[in-house]
Amino acid sequence: MSLPAAIDALRAPLQQGLARLHPLQLPPDATERLLHYVALLHKWNKAYNLTSVRDPADMLSLHLLDCLATIVPIADKLGGPPDELVDIGSGGGMPGIMYALAWPDCRVHMVDTVGKKVAFLNQCKAELGLRQVQAHHQRIEALQLPDPPASEKPRIFTCRAFASLSDFVRHSWHLRQPGSRWIALKGQWPQDEIDALGDQLAHTLHTRFTVEGAALQPPGLENTQRHLIFIESVGCA
Repeated sequence: MSLPAAIDALRAPLQQGLARLHPLQLPPDATERLLHYVALLHKWNKAYNLTSVRDPADMLSLHLLDCLATIVPIADKLGGPPDELVDIGSGGGMPGIMYALAWPDCRVHMVDTVGKKVAFLNQCKAELGLRQVQAHHQRIEALQLPDPPASEKPRIFTCRAFASLSDFVRHSWHLRQPGSRWIALKGQWPQDEIDALGDQLAHTLHTRFTVEGAALQPPGLENTQRHLIFIESVGCA
């Protein structure tokens, strides 16, 4: 089957998956842009090794719908879409691309240390018309961002398979604002990482952390454990 035919065959499964994520509401052109993204991911993956998943149908279930399933829980937790989001270790654009498509008014920073992956992210930005996206080729520890307007919601940090929770928070700590939250997409419940966050890192950063979790059931992955981990600092010195 040709790639265009394979991508077209994903339209119905994508629409069915999105329907199961109700009350998720995406912009009218999001379905076509998501399919375009799968085509880009499949094409660039051959040379850039963006993901170990090779089949477009598997990309849809294991990557797109897995990330899209987090949009409603995150917006519910935050009281609406964020104004600015920093996605760390974006790689092939997951979950950053999905958030940029779902929240067109949110400034999305996607950060990765691998130049080829950042080149792919810039290609996605251009072809998918994601003007509010900026791809950064550097380590998160070195990233500097201007302070957002005081009227905006606090900056949010996300990651999927980037690092431990402690590293996730520690490496982006300099970019935090009062009320910032760190949101990690995880498989199994990471109790060891949560314990480390509350012990060593809390002592190092002179703060306390609240950690909340939400179990997810992305369409097609009902037999696989998926969790969202929400982290917030309390009493930062």
